[in-house]
Formats: sequence, C-alpha cells, structure tokens
Amino acid sequence: MLFSLAPETTASDLNRMLLVLRDDKHVHSSIVTLPSDLPYVSAATSNADHVPTPLETAHAGFTMQQVHLARLVLGCRELDTGAARDVSGVLRVTKGGRWDDDEHGESDRQQAVEALREGQWRYLVGRDGSVKIVE
Repeated sequence: MLFSLAPETTASDLNRMLLVLRDDKHVHSSIVTLPSDLPYVSAATSNADHVPTPLETAHAGFTMQQVHLARLVLGCRELDTGAARDVSGVLRVTKGGRWDDDEHGESDRQQAVEALREGQWRYLVGRDGSVKIVE
C-alpha cells in the first residue's frame, strides 16, 4: 500500500486527495481498490493478542473510512478452503455508508435502489480466464 512506500503520507492526506477528486464537477464516480484481508484490517478491531503497527493502523483506518464514504462496496474473495472445481470464490455487493446521500435527486436515487441487488454470488474463473457468476 502507499503508506509503506511513502511513510510521510497519512490516511488523512489520502482522504483529502480523494475528497478533492470526488468534489470535482468533471468526476462522475471514482473507484478505489483496497486489500481488505484480515491482516490489513485487523487493526480496526481490538485484539489483546496483537498490538498493531502504525502501518497496520493507518491502513485499517483508511480502509474503514473509505467504506463509510462509499456509495457501493464490492468485495471479491477466494474461498477460505481454496478453489474448487465449480467455484473459485465469492462476490459480494452491498450499499456503502453514503448510499442515501441525496446528491442526484430523489428520482435518480429511486432508480439506483431498484437497480441494485445486494447479495453474495459465487464465481468461477475458467482456465481460459473467463469468469462465470453463479447464483
């Protein structure tokens, strides 16, 4: 992550940069991709067995802030037991913390609510690189 490459960069600095981008009238949407595996976000929860490093704390804080600022959160993870013949992993779609913001008006929001179907689906990555979504 950027925190390990540029130690002087803080989560607040990255949040400010993203907020400036999001507030630009020429930007319709932004996509932020972050690793959210347990080692990356475990610092966001209290654990007496592990004292998080400053890098872990910064990453966990930044990730949680982005989830709360997002309108839509898409999670993609492999199976805990490893890939099977018929399933490679799980795709999850949920509303983010800013889902109800009234930026685009009531009619646009109603269309978005009708279009979004929250849930979890299994996916299979084929040998040729194709991906199939399975209910």
